[in-house]
Amino acid sequence: MNALDHTNTDFDDPNVSRGAIYRALVRDAYLQVIDNAVFKVLLGLVLLMVALTFVIGFRQDGVEVLFGMFKYDYEQFLGTFGFAFGVIGGDNTNETIVRAIQNLFTTVISGSFGALFAVVATSFFLPRMLERGSADTLFSKPVSRGALVVSRYLASLIFVSLLTVVLVLGMYLGFAVSSGYTNPEFLWSGPMLIYLFAILSAFSTFWGAMTRSSIATLLLTVLSWWGCVGVHGGWLIWEFVEHNERVDSSIDGARFDDPTLATDTAASDEYGPVVSVVRGVVEGLHYALPKTGDAAQLTELVRKTLHGEIRTLVGGVNMRNQMLQVYEQADGAYVVVSPDGSEALYPDARGTDIETGGRRPLFLRIGEDGSLEAWVPTSMRDMRRGREEAEEAEAAGSDGEADGETAGDETAAWPPSWTEPTDIVPPDEIDFGLEDPATFLQRRFVWGQSDWGFSPIFSFLSSLLSSAVLVLLAIWRVRRIDF
Repeated sequence: MNALDHTNTDFDDPNVSRGAIYRALVRDAYLQVIDNAVFKVLLGLVLLMVALTFVIGFRQDGVEVLFGMFKYDYEQFLGTFGFAFGVIGGDNTNETIVRAIQNLFTTVISGSFGALFAVVATSFFLPRMLERGSADTLFSKPVSRGALVVSRYLASLIFVSLLTVVLVLGMYLGFAVSSGYTNPEFLWSGPMLIYLFAILSAFSTFWGAMTRSSIATLLLTVLSWWGCVGVHGGWLIWEFVEHNERVDSSIDGARFDDPTLATDTAASDEYGPVVSVVRGVVEGLHYALPKTGDAAQLTELVRKTLHGEIRTLVGGVNMRNQMLQVYEQADGAYVVVSPDGSEALYPDARGTDIETGGRRPLFLRIGEDGSLEAWVPTSMRDMRRGREEAEEAEAAGSDGEADGETAGDETAAWPPSWTEPTDIVPPDEIDFGLEDPATFLQRRFVWGQSDWGFSPIFSFLSSLLSSAVLVLLAIWRVRRIDF
């Protein structure tokens, strides 16, 4: 039985309050979800996935099935799926596998296929309401057409929210029981999935009102989803290419000491008017359309913020064509990242002078205001000679103290005489080498971003605004349908 067929006396009583009518609409939306056959199938699949997390546990010493009835070591278990234990194995093998499974189910299965199935299951909500017979019955009741449209949009959100809560919370509890591993940050996957589908449901509501056809609504919603992904992906690639061109020109200008080589010419200025127009259209659509692809980035950013894992890129230091990156963490500590990806942490570094480790060290002076100055070795030969002289001076000082002489209060010169000052490269001009567009987006998608195209706040608010506009257009259209 469809939820629309349920008798609800709240709709028929002319003296009923507006609050009672709205509560009846919410109840009707809930009943429509519960009576949906696809919802029941998807709920069964979700419960099956949750059940697997309870009966299959990943412990430190191996995999346990049915609460220890069957046990397998990780080498045997991973080999079954074609993975090498040496690549995935280690002290935290169980955590690595659990995180991978959680990411697979929330990002790939639920975020892609699950969202698609949800669109299929809810695409008929509004068109069916607008069919003759159903529309005549509903529109004769003391309920505005706008409220009815919103109730169908709400039904879609209830559909996904129930499945999401069961999946995310169930998997979290399942792995806590069977694997003894809790990962609170995984719970943030729930809001991500609901946020993503809230955007898709707005498209579905809009096309449902415009076409009044379930099949057309489904196809146009999926095409709109893919269109948003294509537009934002194209815009990102264009920004990525232009950024690399600016960085390359800046590096060339510095390398050859020729300022004319460092230009701010954008790619769109070089390719002609046609490409410039296309570029402008893509950029305009990027700002106007909901940003479905930013859901995962927003969730990760919120998670890192709440867990104190946010760090800001302060600048870079070019050491013989090898770029070292300097970050400041939320707790005030500084992190220096080497070209090979290794990191060195320096707590309470403001107002101090630090020397990084490594074959060729970096000398940093960090001011109280966070300003940076850097020195690098002039050459490996000078560095070795300077080290030897310092060791000889230290040994001579130790001998003097042993003979009863008073050691002077002189401290070692800083920076050492065998270094030379070098410029701090601004974050926007750092050459990160081989970097893909996804990493480029992740590095720029941070709080306080002045560029609206990469601003998480703008992404969130503009997506909500675009979704609201789509729902309002659907209401406008339904109000003008003559039955």
